[in-house]
Amino acid sequence: MKRQFTLAMLLAISCTGIASAEHKTYLTQPSTANPQFTASQDKGVAKADVLVISCMDYRLRTELENYMVHLLGPDSYDEVALPGAALGVLNDHFPLWNQTFTQSLDLAISLHGVKRVIFMDHEDCGAYKLIIGKDCCTDLVKEDKAHAAQMDVVRKFMQEKYPAIKVDTWLMKLDGTVQDLGPKNPAAAIKLAQYGDNASTPQQEPATVGKAGS
Repeated sequence: MKRQFTLAMLLAISCTGIASAEHKTYLTQPSTANPQFTASQDKGVAKADVLVISCMDYRLRTELENYMVHLLGPDSYDEVALPGAALGVLNDHFPLWNQTFTQSLDLAISLHGVKRVIFMDHEDCGAYKLIIGKDCCTDLVKEDKAHAAQMDVVRKFMQEKYPAIKVDTWLMKLDGTVQDLGPKNPAAAIKLAQYGDNASTPQQEPATVGKAGS
């Protein structure tokens, strides 16, 4: 019995070693998705001009990723997910989240040369309802105003602390459109195509058009 147990242990150890070796080999395979990324690795320098601040919500992840890939190209931007996105950057309930954001941005600037931050809130955000209160989002008009107000706060913070960084403040609707909450376009909407998972060609930023869904 002792002999059989020892053999079983040896077999398990051998299999684990093989699996670990295969896993290690897989992890060390070079990325070919973005030639610029691979080239920058070879030179010891990685570049990503954009940092995306998104919400931790599991919904709309595919739509967001597909849009950013088509807008900027694959493997070409940094991303930090905070509850509420822009709300997670500045709020009285969780002040340490601001520290997480600023330290992440400082690191992204230092390591990757980030020059632009895109704050991407989304419709029907649980963090807004929890932190600001359910009354903030009882209808679409109130909800848009709540996001717009928070984006104003974030823009002022960025202008004071990071004046050299370009800032975009967007709101993704559940129907796949994006509303520009910038000061010059408080009610404008950017229509996003429903990109497929396999598409990879970078696109120009969409032009501003009518209402969401148009």
